[in-house]
Amino acid sequence: MGQVPKPAKADSAVSRRALIHAGASAGFITAAVGWSGAAFQPVAANAADPTPVDGSPRQLAAFQIRQDAAQAYLNETPPMHMSNGDEGRYVDKRASFSKTLPHNDAGEVDVDAFETFVKVLTSGEASGFETVPRDRTAEVALNDPQATYAFDLAGLDSAATALDPAPAFSSALMASEMAEIYWLSLTRDVPFREYERDPLILAALSDINAFSEPLKSGAEGKLAAAAIFRGETAGDLLGPYLSQFLWLDIPYGIKSIEQRYIVPARGRVFSLTMLSGLPANGELNRAQASVLMQRRGLSAVLANLPSTSIATSAFKPI
Repeated sequence: MGQVPKPAKADSAVSRRALIHAGASAGFITAAVGWSGAAFQPVAANAADPTPVDGSPRQLAAFQIRQDAAQAYLNETPPMHMSNGDEGRYVDKRASFSKTLPHNDAGEVDVDAFETFVKVLTSGEASGFETVPRDRTAEVALNDPQATYAFDLAGLDSAATALDPAPAFSSALMASEMAEIYWLSLTRDVPFREYERDPLILAALSDINAFSEPLKSGAEGKLAAAAIFRGETAGDLLGPYLSQFLWLDIPYGIKSIEQRYIVPARGRVFSLTMLSGLPANGELNRAQASVLMQRRGLSAVLANLPSTSIATSAFKPI
């Protein structure tokens, strides 16, 4: 066996004692006072932090490795988490996350409820989530809204991962992404093997590539049939659309999980109505859709659609 390293003297800029003590009362390493809490502000190195002196060689090696990893992470420049500005841009919060919050019949969020939600998120107080207003028709709860306050002792901290902000609500790129989603729905029954010759796919390509800010893939700068509806990374653009790993059975102990799933039959269409109850029969004609979309501020998005787009012909105000 190799020589077991001796633990170096701790010189972390954050006291481990302060970090663990701050979350101990919450039953997990959790920021009980939110990200603005004093326990999570950088402090001077604490020379009195205990270093184990009577552990086994394995314990000492584990301590050293984990401390070194934590110090390496602490030395990294934290990523900038950027906003697209929509929350501050729209008083009615039309472009902000508002699931399960109270909404009016037009689908607009209750602004007071939204502000309460933001205050609770900012505070990080676990008890505050019990006070978040809830729409009377909401059938499910928010999915683990306090996960952002948790710390995992394995791997990179979740807050160390940076994502580009979503396109602004009224931007040309948002219009392009809306059209891509509509086309993905319209072409859902086209087999992947026919993507490069199917007329519906070719129509989608022509439409999406005509946008003022088209979606891009590969070096050519525009979408191609082989790369439509894919991601943006290099790996997304290689190989067949469907990974071979989705064809193989999944070994799970003494049995295998067969990757075959029940899906709707071809040609079935869902969500034909925009909002149930508006009007009473749940259907909207073009004029009614125009009024509703004007009220919800979607005309700014629709203005970026090319005149030939299917999304324009279906929803553009008249």
